[in-house]
Amino acid sequence: NSLSLSRLNAVNLLSSPVGRTAVVIQADRITSFDIDSMDELDSEFVPPGQLGVPFVPPSNASSAVFSPDGTRLSVRIDLSNNQGRIETYGYDPETGDITTNPISIIAPIDNDLAGDLPDRLEVFAGIDQMAGSKDGSLLYVPQRKSIDVFDVESGLLVASITDPAIVHGTGIKLAD
Repeated sequence: NSLSLSRLNAVNLLSSPVGRTAVVIQADRITSFDIDSMDELDSEFVPPGQLGVPFVPPSNASSAVFSPDGTRLSVRIDLSNNQGRIETYGYDPETGDITTNPISIIAPIDNDLAGDLPDRLEVFAGIDQMAGSKDGSLLYVPQRKSIDVFDVESGLLVASITDPAIVHGTGIKLAD
């Protein structure tokens, strides 16, 4: 089953740091594919309101980041009313298999950067809205007026970086 990127309505695309697979992030789905053949390998629905997080439409997955070894995929999901979340899925970088259910969830995250949907003007799909630490244990997540640092496994907030210059953080890149 060859992947047609035009039919996917892709929000973001990223390749695994290991192996020859990549994922397409769509509003409600994560699809993995083989980079060489462009064959679809797996596709998992990102259900709204999972694990007690209330769903107020519209909702969409907006960005993702792989762990350095490619075995975890953390996906940022934008929901109304500041009920965004980050779901981390298990991932096999060789086969493209994605776990059906997330292995951890960080919720809620402040994703209401520029007002209520659909009036958000400063939320950009397709840019890096999260970054992972070199060892894969931490996620750096731009929020309104801060960059919050979460432990990937526990979901706990471990630090909040603030500065008057951070107003509407939408993208982040850590130095190599």
